[in-house]
Amino acid sequence: MVNGIFEKADIVKKGNLLPLAFANCVTLKADICIGNLITWDMIDNLEDSYLLKIRKEQDAFVWR
Repeated sequence: MVNGIFEKADIVKKGNLLPLAFANCVTLKADICIGNLITWDMIDNLEDSYLLKIRKEQDAFVWR
């Protein structure tokens, strides 16, 4: 089970936090304790993911 919170975009970017939408379709590299934040570097590669592709396009637009 995954629980999440909404955070401001600049905090998410600074913390390299994984968006909640990705939390159910990833494989973690290691176990994570309850309550810990999940960052992009804690998950296995998603390079083939369409969701990741459109997220990168969104980030490129927002953070230009």
